[in-house]
Amino acid sequence: MLAAKQLSIALMDSPSCWRWTSISESRFKEVTELISVCSLEVSGNVNSSILSPNTTYVAHLVFMTTSEAYGFEYRPVEVCIGPYEDNKKTRMVYLDPEAQSRWRLRPKRRIGIFGGGIFGNYDTVPSPCDDNCPKHREDGWFEVEIGEYFNKGGDAVELAISIMEVKGGN
Repeated sequence: MLAAKQLSIALMDSPSCWRWTSISESRFKEVTELISVCSLEVSGNVNSSILSPNTTYVAHLVFMTTSEAYGFEYRPVEVCIGPYEDNKKTRMVYLDPEAQSRWRLRPKRRIGIFGGGIFGNYDTVPSPCDDNCPKHREDGWFEVEIGEYFNKGGDAVELAISIMEVKGGN
């Protein structure tokens, strides 16, 4: 498990974008709280030498949200996991716990320049489903699967893990 302190977070040094805080529900001393960013870029790495050989691992993003959270309602984020030198497994997931119900209620008409509007082009993003939406955990946090990695063992490989949303603008 990687703590927020072990991740590379774009604009982390900007107090108008992120802040470090302590919350009793976390297993880590400090967590980072997203305030507002125009693009979300979080990455980390793990060396496969610390993993058991011949084992499949599943990476998850574990997070908490508030009722004031906004910006992820209709736009998925791109997540990926894999060795730096190989093709990484990339997929689109939603960070909004209400994504499935919001999707059903989304405007049917596209508004804005070139039809993309504030919600983006619905034809180019996957619709929210059980496989790409956050699940509520018993401890009160949410988790969404980033992807799987099978560790064959033998060579030490740096695994890159990333979460990115750079198209939405807020």
